[in-house]
Amino acid sequence: MPPSRRMGRAAFDTFAREDESAAMAAWIDQWPAGTIIAGAVADEASMHLEQDALAALAKLGVKTDLRGRFRWSHAFIGAVGAPVGSALEDVQLIHPALVSVGVPVNAPDVYAGIGRVRRQLSD
Repeated sequence: MPPSRRMGRAAFDTFAREDESAAMAAWIDQWPAGTIIAGAVADEASMHLEQDALAALAKLGVKTDLRGRFRWSHAFIGAVGAPVGSALEDVQLIHPALVSVGVPVNAPDVYAGIGRVRRQLSD
């Protein structure tokens, strides 16, 4: 398996600009099947979110439709070609949306326990 690498990054302001929904759809549609894409709403995304962007997000497995949900937070991790509803996704009215792969580390301090320490002598 080849090593993972970031293949692209983009931001779309679907609150302020009407053309951003189509731009987001085109950006998502460029990636081949199996490409993992993560996304999150920075502030507000519903104002100019259109069906083209929702259809592109659905191709990642994203189920949530933010239209009519002013200032809701949304985060997802999906894969191109995944069935709708299969993306890791969170949507929140008041709190930040959080998704993670593996152990969720979402605080400035992380604590861990040690199960066992073994001392080994060498010659």
